[in-house]
Amino acid sequence: MSKNAVKTNRQQMLKDASEEYGKEILVVLGKCDGCGGSAECVKACKAVNKKKGDETSMITIRKHNNDYIPIFCHNCSHAPCVSACMTGARIKKDSGWVETDYSRCVGCWMCIMLCPFGAIKRDGKEHTAKKCDGCASEETPPCVSACKQGALKQTGANEFTHNIRLNSAAKRFLPADKK
Repeated sequence: MSKNAVKTNRQQMLKDASEEYGKEILVVLGKCDGCGGSAECVKACKAVNKKKGDETSMITIRKHNNDYIPIFCHNCSHAPCVSACMTGARIKKDSGWVETDYSRCVGCWMCIMLCPFGAIKRDGKEHTAKKCDGCASEETPPCVSACKQGALKQTGANEFTHNIRLNSAAKRFLPADKK
């Protein structure tokens, strides 16, 4: 089998897996600069949620030392928020996304306490616990579109890590004119 055939088969496999399991919003560490304090992804999220009648952003930017880190739901494979939800308001869908039926949420905050990323927010007004839904109705989530630094990417985890490995290998092993 030729190298091109292997490359084509690998790319097709990644494409098929991404289509089957959907795409996630992932963070490219070190690229977020907080947009100079304006946090464009946060503004984009608020704007989308405002159309839904909620002005909360489901993404926050935290500064740790000199790094900015976008915080949002990672749809954990074994999501503690789903296990902790006593009413069954949080459900892991076949798509991989953890979805919430807010009409069932009683605001016990167990999911907030167990989220390893601190991505679930308390809504005291509605007495519910809210999280990112990935803007599933959008082709590209607004937070990803608003991120000019490229810190937020919409891709499959396998495809994402594959591209990181390819870029790392190219930097190490290819001459400068081939990159």
